[in-house]
Amino acid sequence: MIIDNNIRGTVLYCCLFAFFVLGFLVFLAPVFTGILNIGNTLGMICCAALAALVFFHEKAAALFHASRLFRGFFITGTVIGAIGLIMLAIASVLMLKTASDKPNNPSALVVLGCRVKNIDGNIVPSLMLSKRINAAYDCLVKYPDSVCILSGGQGSDEPISEAECMFRVLTEKGISADRLIKEDKSTSTYENIKFSKAIIDELDINGELAIVTNEFHLCRAVRIAKEQGLDVKAVSAPTAVFLLPTYWLRDCLGVIYEYVF
Repeated sequence: MIIDNNIRGTVLYCCLFAFFVLGFLVFLAPVFTGILNIGNTLGMICCAALAALVFFHEKAAALFHASRLFRGFFITGTVIGAIGLIMLAIASVLMLKTASDKPNNPSALVVLGCRVKNIDGNIVPSLMLSKRINAAYDCLVKYPDSVCILSGGQGSDEPISEAECMFRVLTEKGISADRLIKEDKSTSTYENIKFSKAIIDELDINGELAIVTNEFHLCRAVRIAKEQGLDVKAVSAPTAVFLLPTYWLRDCLGVIYEYVF
């Protein structure tokens, strides 16, 4: 019986160690494409710390019993971690709920910009921006009476504005330029919404509005829009699987910050 328990314990610790190492690799993967933000940084730190704790669990257990300082540190860390997980779970529910609030017949779409790349002289949207453009295209085809505000300025490392990039791709796909409005001054989600709202007010666009962006980004974007007096629905663009954990965690932290502070 003792041997069986030891085997079960060893298998459990091996599985936990493998799980946290896998988690570390998941958050590490975007780094090789040039993406490093608070999402994958925090993910890698937490996974590495938990993997180390599991790997050295016997020494950690002995230290827990022998050192009051370590015991206090461990208990405090566990409580903070538990609270953090609960807050992340709540934020995730809010994000999923927002992404499911789809439009019925929008008068206007607001597509939020993302990075534009110059690859060997070819100007192309980033993978994330391509997904947003495709989601906007599907909506414009489904709702032929709607117009689309393309929101995104030009960063210091971008060859053209994000709005211009979206405009080019959508017109190449067959969407009439008359339905597309470029907002090419914004540099943040807040400015995306603020400057797009100014266009909506100037053109006196009425009816249902919808924001097009990646699923992880919708909750913050919709909240910012509502703070500025816009009642908006959500059009979700899918995120590449290897990027989703990093950006989901990043925006979970953003949602928590928005609601708490």
